[in-house]
Amino acid sequence: MSTTAIAFAFILQRKVQHHRAWMTRSFAVALVFLEGRVVLGITNWENTRPELNEAVIWACIAFSILAADIVLQWQAMRRSRPAVAKARVAQLAMR
Repeated sequence: MSTTAIAFAFILQRKVQHHRAWMTRSFAVALVFLEGRVVLGITNWENTRPELNEAVIWACIAFSILAADIVLQWQAMRRSRPAVAKARVAQLAMR
């Protein structure tokens, strides 16, 4: 809920880029519930020790947050790449 609240606060301030980043994180954290059910259900670890369930959920959280940050970094690189390419073309044209 905290990631969604932060995203909501950013959109109220009309900071769309920050809002998008936090909504990506919010989506990733929300997927933890689905990931946990799938992993525990497929492996049939649901009815085993509680420590194992806890470890699986923590691993899903870590993976989700890492995946969200990778997506955000990839999007940032993709957005900045055309500007760098245009600058190089401008430099070559000046020579």
